[in-house]
Amino acid sequence: MGDSVAIAISYLGIGNVYFSQGNYPEALRNFFATLKIMEKAEDKYGIASSHVSIANVYFAQKNFDDALKNHFIALKIRKEINDKRGIAASYNNIGNLHSDNGNFTEAISNLQASLKIKEDIGDEFGIATSYHNIGSTYFNLGNHKAALKKYFNSLKKSEELGDKPGIARTCGDIGAAYFKLANITTPNKNTFEYTQAEIYSLKSYKLASELKDLETISNAANSLSQIYQLQQKYSSALIYYKNYISTRDSLFNEANTKQTVRLEMNFDFEKKEAATKLEQEKKEAVAAAESKKQKIIIWAVCGILILVFAFAAFAYRSYLQKQKANKAIIKQKEIIEEKQKEIIDSICEAYTNSTSTCRKIYREAFGSR
Repeated sequence: MGDSVAIAISYLGIGNVYFSQGNYPEALRNFFATLKIMEKAEDKYGIASSHVSIANVYFAQKNFDDALKNHFIALKIRKEINDKRGIAASYNNIGNLHSDNGNFTEAISNLQASLKIKEDIGDEFGIATSYHNIGSTYFNLGNHKAALKKYFNSLKKSEELGDKPGIARTCGDIGAAYFKLANITTPNKNTFEYTQAEIYSLKSYKLASELKDLETISNAANSLSQIYQLQQKYSSALIYYKNYISTRDSLFNEANTKQTVRLEMNFDFEKKEAATKLEQEKKEAVAAAESKKQKIIIWAVCGILILVFAFAAFAYRSYLQKQKANKAIIKQKEIIEEKQKEIIDSICEAYTNSTSTCRKIYREAFGSR
């Protein structure tokens, strides 16, 4: 069992590599191979993890229904084995799926369920992530005040943990939430909300620059360019706008490179599949022709054997009939000869009254006996 699980883990690792490269067909193939082995081994932890990996691929392919289906399967299994950390992760995954698809009520419900479990088991990094995800859901819902509250909860946890990427990302989201709130509530461009939007966006930009986090840099630069433009600080707005364009293009090129690699790999995969299918069809055709040939030979041999047996039976029957006829002829000849002998003997006795004379006459008539 240990060897099979090790093989399953290898399939999982290969699937993750293909997934990161965007080669979703091969990723799914390996994840399903992992799932099959884990099911055979009755490893419920492995089965649940396999369904999560499969769900991630379906989500990347924008197949929401199958992604959600696999996350629910994982959640059910994790509940059966009381895997609290796994249950929290499943609720988080389901919540994010609903959030991305605009089902905000379901999203918040599942994300809060995840947060509750993480608090119970003391998963500090998980708590920070859950607060951030709930904040993002409120932001997408348009409730920016509720979003800010959750973002600040997340920021506090990230600062306690020294999680710099988390701090950079959350500061950027706080800046974006303040900016949205300012645009909705205040016509004055120098209010508290705009000031806070600038402070947190700058903090996000600087920290993300240190970490070389292009996506966070791009988002923060975009926010700063809009803030400075509204505040009529055009030179600063232009600087950050250029930075935004630069990082956006870098991200775009990186995404294009990944897309190109994915398309090439998918093309190679499809080409390989087509070649394999063609080769298989050739083998099947050859096998079918060989099978047909063998059947013809077998039937021909059977036909010949039937003819041979029929001829042999006929010949044997003819032989038996001939033997029977010969025996009848011989028997009849013997009877005739016996009758003739009796006649001759009686004649001889009548006219010569001599046995020797009768024998001489008999030999002359029928030859030596």
